[in-house]
Amino acid sequence: MAGAARASGCTSALLATEHPHGCLVTVNRAPGDETGFPVVLVPGREAARLEGT
Repeated sequence: MAGAARASGCTSALLATEHPHGCLVTVNRAPGDETGFPVVLVPGREAARLEGT
């Protein structure tokens, strides 16, 4: 997802997570893994409200 956003010329990505109750779900990865590309996670229940922002 971040790679596609970067390739499209975006400077960051907003990623909605999926959870049965619409809650925020975090990504499992080692602390300190830096990609140099900001990715902001939001709860899936907020995806429609944030789309296009």
